[in-house]
Amino acid sequence: MGFRDESIRGKQDVEVGKKRDDINAHQINVMSAAIQEWSAHYNAIAQEQQRSVNAIPDRMPTLDSLNDMIVSQAKIGECLKRMQHMMLQQQKDLEETQYMRDQGARGPGSYDEEMSMYGDDIKNHGFGSEGKKRRGVGQNK
Repeated sequence: MGFRDESIRGKQDVEVGKKRDDINAHQINVMSAAIQEWSAHYNAIAQEQQRSVNAIPDRMPTLDSLNDMIVSQAKIGECLKRMQHMMLQQQKDLEETQYMRDQGARGPGSYDEEMSMYGDDIKNHGFGSEGKKRRGVGQNK
């Protein structure tokens, strides 16, 4: 695989990372909204019950709905951890790239125009300053 292929693959990895980040953010948004709606609903019920002498247990959250909210909260935490991991990886990649630049290394796709991939000097196409010697031509023994 050449430098250009690695550069393209690196850009694709970044695009995939952005898509994963978008998916995580969307999941966090949806689950947070569900938790917010749930808590607002049951908060309103609790406020009503404080004014009332009789508690209305059938309007309180069920254990299943509480468990659903706990699961949603755990999923939000997982999404945040994935986002954190991705951001740390991006930071590490940027630091490595900067370190390589500081050390004078060339990035993918850069090459020395004076040298071919075989180490021959391109300008003289591998031919030295001397001409080709021909054996037996013009030599008298």
